[in-house]
This record gives sequence, structure tokens and C-alpha cells, in this order.
Amino acid sequence: GTADLELVQTVLLKMCAKYPISLAHLWIEQDDTVQGVKIMRATDSKKSSRIFSRKNSSNKEADYYEYRDTVMSRSAAFKPEWIQPIRVVEDNDADNPNVAYNKGHFMHQCTFFIGEVNFYWEINGTKHCVEMNTGDSNYITPFVPHSFTSRNKNVLGVIIAVTFGGEVFNTLNEFT
Repeated sequence: GTADLELVQTVLLKMCAKYPISLAHLWIEQDDTVQGVKIMRATDSKKSSRIFSRKNSSNKEADYYEYRDTVMSRSAAFKPEWIQPIRVVEDNDADNPNVAYNKGHFMHQCTFFIGEVNFYWEINGTKHCVEMNTGDSNYITPFVPHSFTSRNKNVLGVIIAVTFGGEVFNTLNEFT
């Protein structure tokens, strides 16, 4: 309980070398909070900005999302991201050729909406779209293809996507 980090790492690595034990099952992450709290300022979030592109209706790569980091802790099971859909649509057609669906992902996701954003998802080959507005939210289970677009070219919407692993998070090492 009071050993320094280097000694703890040495002991755990020796245990894993000798026995068929995963280091992930033994390691406890260091607390990266200050008295239980972490804060990330908007200016720091903006510095992490990056643009992701996806194919448009002309089958050409075009800007789709701006991603920004938000506050996270290595000990938390959830990972929030600030995402601005850059692609603007003028309808709520789930088959709009300018909507680029992802393939889904391992994580559960709760999404919180700010502004005029379309939420799309696909289940069993059928695509769906719902218009979302400030204060609306959703939940997406793992592996559900989905996407988001803005509906107002003058004021792009924003989503806060909070992904979390649940039981999948705890077994990712087993998958590998």
C-alpha cells in the first residue's frame, strides 16, 4: 500500500512473467483527479479540435464532424466527446445520400443534443431518422450503425457523445 510506483510495477511484471495472469487484472489506475474532481476548460477542449471526413453523395471525402476532447478520467468507465456535425441536410430522410453511417462500435452511447441535429440509425437493414433539438438525448446500444447531421447551416448543432463500456469494457483484454 505504501510502495513507490516503480517497485509496484516491477513486482506486478514479475508476477505476470511467472504466472498466467493478465497485468490488466492486477493493475489499479492511479487517481488522476484533484480531490475527486477534474475540470477541462473550453479553451483546452478547442485546442484538441480535429476534423473527420466521410464520403458525400458524390462519393468524395468531405468534412463531416469536428471532434473535441472533453474532460475524462482514466478511472471512469465513460468517455465523453464534443462533436459538431459539419454536414448539413435539408430533410429528415434516413436514406439521404449525404448521410454517412458508421458501422457501430463496441461501446454503449448516450448522446445529448444542442441545436438542430438529425440522429440516424440502422437496424436490420432499415434506416431511421429523428430530428433532435436542444435538451433531447438518446441511447445507442453497441454495434448499431448511426450518424448525425446538422439541420441549420447558419448555426451548426453540437452533440455530446458519452460512450461507456459496461461489461464489454471489462472484457476488452479477453477479446484480444
